[in-house]
This record gives sequence, structure tokens and C-alpha cells, in this order.
Amino acid sequence: MRLSQNGNLAAKQEVQGYEEEIQKQLEGCIRRYRYTGSFLNYVFRILEYAGRGIRPFYAYSLDEPIFDGTKRKIDNVSYDSSTGARC
Repeated sequence: MRLSQNGNLAAKQEVQGYEEEIQKQLEGCIRRYRYTGSFLNYVFRILEYAGRGIRPFYAYSLDEPIFDGTKRKIDNVSYDSSTGARC
């Protein structure tokens, strides 16, 4: 984006290639906005996060086997000796 601001034509053309993606993001913002603060700040944050390429959230199960399959992830969770609860 900085190259585009300085007049680099190749960078300007690169940014123009994302117009459709930006339009989709804006339409999504309009549908999801729930009157909590400034709409423009909301749009700015959505576009900022989309531009960063935030890594997706992955859910893991503590029942998954580890190492050679004889243990599960839950087996490595420690116990509170006073209550017997897992920590």
C-alpha cells in the first residue's frame, strides 16, 4: 500500500485487483453490524484483520492420542492434590 501511495503504478494495479474482495467484506460488515459503536471503526477493524491474514482458530481435543498412541493429551493435565480436580 505504501508503494501505491508513492505513485508506483504496479502497486496501484495490484490493489485494484482486490476491489471485489473489499466489496464482499463491506457487504458482510453491513449485514453483521449490531449498533455497538462507530460503524466506520467496525469496518476499519474488519478490513485491518482481513488484511493481516489472521490464522484460523483450530479446536483440539484432549482425547487425541499422543506419541505412539498409548497416551492421550488429557493424561498430561495435572491434578490439584487437595481437590482432585484437573488443572
